[in-house]
Amino acid sequence: FRCSSSDAMAEVHACTLGLRSEVFRAGVLSPDLLNLNKQKFFYLSSKLVRSHGKLSYLKYASWLKYAKKIFGLNEHAARLYFQTFLMVHRTTFRNSSAVKPMLSVELGEFLVFLYLQQYRWMKGKGSPQRQELKFFIENLESILMLVQDPSNHKLSGTTGEKKMQIEDATLTLRRHEFTRLTFLVTAHQDQKMELDTFVSLTPFWNSKPNAAVPVDTLCKWLSDAILTKISVSKKLNLIPVSPVKVIYNRKAECLVLGKKVIRGGDVVIESCDKVSLYLLGDTRFLLIENCVGCTLQLGVCNKLLTIKNCRDVTIQAVSRRIHISDVKNSSFYVFCESRPIFMGVNDEIRIAPYNTYYPQLQEDMKRCSLDPMVPNMWNAALVFEPAESSNRGVVESKKSEVETSHKKRRLEEATSYVIREVGAKSPVISYLRPDEYFHTPFPFDMKGETATNPFPIDDPYSGANLQQRRRVLQLQETIDKSGMDESQRKRLHSFMHAKFEEWLLQSGKLQHLSNIRHFMACNQHLEPSSGRKKQQANAASGSTSSQESSKG
Repeated sequence: FRCSSSDAMAEVHACTLGLRSEVFRAGVLSPDLLNLNKQKFFYLSSKLVRSHGKLSYLKYASWLKYAKKIFGLNEHAARLYFQTFLMVHRTTFRNSSAVKPMLSVELGEFLVFLYLQQYRWMKGKGSPQRQELKFFIENLESILMLVQDPSNHKLSGTTGEKKMQIEDATLTLRRHEFTRLTFLVTAHQDQKMELDTFVSLTPFWNSKPNAAVPVDTLCKWLSDAILTKISVSKKLNLIPVSPVKVIYNRKAECLVLGKKVIRGGDVVIESCDKVSLYLLGDTRFLLIENCVGCTLQLGVCNKLLTIKNCRDVTIQAVSRRIHISDVKNSSFYVFCESRPIFMGVNDEIRIAPYNTYYPQLQEDMKRCSLDPMVPNMWNAALVFEPAESSNRGVVESKKSEVETSHKKRRLEEATSYVIREVGAKSPVISYLRPDEYFHTPFPFDMKGETATNPFPIDDPYSGANLQQRRRVLQLQETIDKSGMDESQRKRLHSFMHAKFEEWLLQSGKLQHLSNIRHFMACNQHLEPSSGRKKQQANAASGSTSSQESSKG
């Protein structure tokens, strides 16, 4: 919403300029799709601008044509960039997961978004926020050149060794052109409200709204103003800020985050080790990065779930879109309204339909306009792999500086990737075996209408669940008819229990069980009711009684 003139602040004492981190976190895709150095990018961008004429908006159908002809991207990759831009752009997001040909994007903003893809090559020390800011400042002049009106573009490029050139040394921008950076730059008054556009804080267009300001002047002002507080005294339009919750560097513990903590905003889970996490609410953007050995139940993600550089993780999620890159030995149980996307170098990935619930799941899905009866696209994933790694295993993450530099130069020369479908016989990404698919009940007491998994489960997984229950009943019947005395029954129970604990240890689920037990011990008010303790203890271990019986 926008504040009316009567509600708008007459005086804002301090506003802080910053970057919209979701554009970097969720918007920057695998470098294997668009591998261009700065000179070649501007050369191709200038060709696109000249081909497109004086139109400031780029239609989806036109982008498909230019992507193939100029950038060498096929339809799948071109669609992926277009959809992702709509996701991270706060004003053009559509609830529909399909890209309609009539959709269009602002050309200058879209070129900046494509230019930001170079951020994946940036390696440096410090927090992601520091690296994002460093990249922005170092490339600010180039970014400002991309937001010009097409009729005023003065870009020229070359594929040779010459640097990119500007045909006019006195390049200027007008207010409406500078405003195109609003999708990337924000100005917030506090943690709850932000300005509808940061350009309101600039001193250049107060008296002359149509003035042309030199780019170097804008560069200096924005470089000096970013991350600093600016005092301003004028009426400003304010809009709500999407909150961001960061979970960083946690180890061997259970975390439960409810709606009061999430508040429908963004969540970042980074550098966690052997953590069990329950997100009991809906999120906007969700990023999982550099996590090891974690079990994550992620609730409902309204826009985009991004998983990067993880290994040995188990993730259960409901999301509109899912992007996964550079992940090893992990399992994903998902409901996804659109086709899940795998990028980069992945290995030993197992994917299956969503297999759990929490009591307020359906309520959160209604809030995000997600329908459980819509087809689940979990088994229609697209894999974008680097051509050099499509026929071999995972590349070791630690390489020498020489090898990394050589790979970067080689990838910058041309776009080189392979697209394929996920299949049961895929050497890297495959469907989970039906005999390893188990329903996972929710382990805590919580008010809500959802008492079971609301999503239909397709064969062969539904049939496998039925067979598991039958095996348990047959085993119980066999034991009842065996005529064993009490001591024999105890020995059998001890044997099965020992085998089950051995399986828990081998499968990595023992750590998850220990995390939940410790969490319950520290939070006695969340202890399950007596009538549900046995069921929920099985849920805490990530298994039902059928698992114990079959594995025992």
